[in-house]
Amino acid sequence: MHLTLLGPLGVHDGARAVAISSPKGRLLLATLLLNPGRTVSCASLRTVLWGDEQPRTANAALHNHVLRLRKALGPLAGARLRFDPPGYVFDVRDGELDSQEFAARVGLARAAHLAEDWTAVAAETSAALRLRRGRPLCDIPGLGGVPEVVRLEDLHLQALEWHYDAELHAGRYDGLASELATLAAEHPFREAFHRQLMLVLHHTDRTAEALVAYQNLRTTLVEELGIDPGPAIRGAHQRILAAEHGEPGAVDPGSGGTGAGGSGARREDDATVPLPPAPSQLPYDITDFTGRRRELAALRRVVAGPGGSGLRLVAISGMGGIGKTALALHAAHRLGEEFPDGRIYVDLRGFGSGDPRTAEEVLARLLLDLGARTPLPTHVDDLAALYRSMLAGRRALLVLDNARDTDQVIPLVPGTGGCAAIVTSRHALGGLTGATRIALDPLEDDGRRLLAGLCGPERLATDPEAAARILAACAGLPLAIRIAGARLAGRPEWPLSTLARRLGAAGRLHYLTLDNLTVRGVIAMSHRALTSSGNPAERAAAQAFRQLGLWPAHPLSAEAASALLGLGSDETADLLDVLVDAHLVQACGGGYFRFHDLVGEYAAELASTELTARERTVALTRLQAWYAAASHLVLTLTSLSHAPVSAPSTAAPLPALGTGAEALAWVERELPALCSAARQADACPRPDLAWRIAVGLLGYCHASWWDGRLMGLLTGALDSAHGHGDTEGRGRMLNLLGAVHGMADRYGECLEYLQQAHDLFLELGQDRARVKAMANIAQAYQLMGDVARASDAIADCLELIHELGDPLDCGTLHVLGGIQLAGGEAERAEESYRRVLGMCRSAGNDGYAAFALINLGDTLRVLGRRREALQALNEGLAISRRLGYQATTADALDVTARTHAHFGAVEQARHHWRQALELARELSISKIIRRCEDGLADLDAVGAARSARRARSAWSDGGAGRAGAAPLRA
Repeated sequence: MHLTLLGPLGVHDGARAVAISSPKGRLLLATLLLNPGRTVSCASLRTVLWGDEQPRTANAALHNHVLRLRKALGPLAGARLRFDPPGYVFDVRDGELDSQEFAARVGLARAAHLAEDWTAVAAETSAALRLRRGRPLCDIPGLGGVPEVVRLEDLHLQALEWHYDAELHAGRYDGLASELATLAAEHPFREAFHRQLMLVLHHTDRTAEALVAYQNLRTTLVEELGIDPGPAIRGAHQRILAAEHGEPGAVDPGSGGTGAGGSGARREDDATVPLPPAPSQLPYDITDFTGRRRELAALRRVVAGPGGSGLRLVAISGMGGIGKTALALHAAHRLGEEFPDGRIYVDLRGFGSGDPRTAEEVLARLLLDLGARTPLPTHVDDLAALYRSMLAGRRALLVLDNARDTDQVIPLVPGTGGCAAIVTSRHALGGLTGATRIALDPLEDDGRRLLAGLCGPERLATDPEAAARILAACAGLPLAIRIAGARLAGRPEWPLSTLARRLGAAGRLHYLTLDNLTVRGVIAMSHRALTSSGNPAERAAAQAFRQLGLWPAHPLSAEAASALLGLGSDETADLLDVLVDAHLVQACGGGYFRFHDLVGEYAAELASTELTARERTVALTRLQAWYAAASHLVLTLTSLSHAPVSAPSTAAPLPALGTGAEALAWVERELPALCSAARQADACPRPDLAWRIAVGLLGYCHASWWDGRLMGLLTGALDSAHGHGDTEGRGRMLNLLGAVHGMADRYGECLEYLQQAHDLFLELGQDRARVKAMANIAQAYQLMGDVARASDAIADCLELIHELGDPLDCGTLHVLGGIQLAGGEAERAEESYRRVLGMCRSAGNDGYAAFALINLGDTLRVLGRRREALQALNEGLAISRRLGYQATTADALDVTARTHAHFGAVEQARHHWRQALELARELSISKIIRRCEDGLADLDAVGAARSARRARSAWSDGGAGRAGAAPLRA
């Protein structure tokens, strides 16, 4: 296979060029190939495909795009694209991807350039440049600015520079002038191309043009950036002048290197203007700095690159202990040679025990460091003006550390493009106009490298499981990892499990302390800064932080936060914005907010000590009522058939859910929080909220075919209802537990719970609730294969409906159809399913219509009506996909495969069974997995030894174990 990114996206499978016509399919494949062999999360892929405004059905749509892309790639190439939680990966082999070969060639050229092996430089750069067919992925809009593409563009320019260096050292000048002139015009601030152009012009007897080229560059740099050319090109200019005046010594084609940075040499036109002192104030650079490669690269691009007419300004933000200062200082030390006129450091003390430093205080110190004469001006504006004047035309780097807010920083920012400033703060500094922003996240893989560097990789290798627990407890916070590593280094006799156990227990903040370093103290500084602020909004945010500490373990939507805080939507949004800017709360996409683990633990401590018991109870009950009300909304959008349930009242807005697919996606995201809310409700004034939350998830159980994650919630809600004497809740939970056990093929438990529900409804005289229990019992017997008992049970159910004078509802009729199909009465089953389908369409119940269509298609298969069967199945499959009913989609694909096999279309059957099997494995639906594996095995046997006529008989028995399968109800 040959895959190309250096130009238009291309795929060649060895025999043909593979055409991928879908724009989103091309975008998806390009993103995966930019990360060859690495898993790209589903969240990242959704952002690539739809940006921040994602459709509600983005999860299902992404899966469909993956399936289409696999189909377009063909069976061999499509198999390379595989699901690898939490996302997808495209497996690329050595030599298949042009961008990998390109990067490898440039790497070899780099080594040869350092060794001054110009023959090898020429060979490797030529090989690399031949791979390029245009701008990377030039046919896919929207990828031009992604880091991977920018890296490929940077590598291309570097390869060009080294290629021309090799040409110059070999004395090959002819024909290069026009190429270099074009590159110099396209990249006016890349001095290497200008230097090479000057040398080529000089060596081809066009020295006057070489000197004009230098003057043009100098004019551009002075007018646009306020700086002179760097030492490399200035040296080339001086040597060309010397050669023209007959001074000894030839112009060396490679002299001066390829860099564009300054060396600290004084400029000739500064002879009468003494430079101020060049302060060198940076604190030491930590020798074990680990990770942050992407952030360092971004810093270098801004700080060391051309700044245009404005200042090169970077704002690094993040929570306390995340490593902002370490990153700023590490970058400043590495970039020091770019700034010969000074490297200045100021701790602004924005967060700490004392007051932040004032702009007047800092400006006075900076002016004295830069050599200003006393007395100094007294007004801050005059101090700032003098400060900017002293830095004008100079190249200095400022590190303004630990800033409190934008107002503290703005007077300290120089006014020219020759200087650069790196600002760090726990606040986002949104008002710092023109800054490139770098927000630091917790460390992931680099966290282990950091810990290993502190206590030794051999130490971690002795107990990898305990090492993983330590890192999990530190939650990616560099300060916490450093403390843990230092404690281990200071206790060589400790097994890793000792520290892992202490950090794994409640109160880990107590153990994340070493000398004067404490994680709790660092987090507390950020909270105290809000508490003591003169801004009322920040003080209110500090109070909200304590209340949010009641819910530290789960993300909160803005609506749920409004319920917990007991505030309106706008006020809640404002407070959350303040907390996000202070990095005390993280915005995690989709309107959700969460704590970093360690910050959440600190917030929980405050909630338990600074809020009264009544305040805690009232706030949590508001949140539980909100989750119950939101679950009721989900029930109305997703349940196929349910008895009315009263919705708890809540003043907070409910989630904006308009369709069943949106409701299912909401439950999937909120499931851990829903379980926690239901568990806690038992001990609150409204224990009924536990079963009300649980009942609302019935539609989710139907759609996901019950994967077991809710068992604790359901049994806990049943115990709560029983303990509080809540008969309504007890009956609903018994019936619901029976239904979900049936969906999971646990028929013994299913019948036990359903019978208890039936007996309770009988005792209470709730006959209409008893009808649902009876229909569920009949459905359970049918799914077990006991058609006789299923028929008796549905007959009793129909008799009770007749006695009540009620019409036959679609759920009971659906059960009847399944029993008829299982009993060999396919014609009567067809009639029942068509009646169900008519009821569903009249009521607009698309979810239940999908089930009816799938079962109708299976019935028509048994009746031998191929075209009608596939028409019903295709419609049911389309509805399931549109609604995001993944389990139902897998079932529809399985039934469609069986239908194709039944009528002898073996390859179509194989195709659908493979799709069904892949989806069933992703969802862990064991019964569909078994059916698909059995079907594919039969196809292989049939394909090897049987004709299509005999294949048909292999699937003519109605489908073992599935006839008329339908969801149980509660």
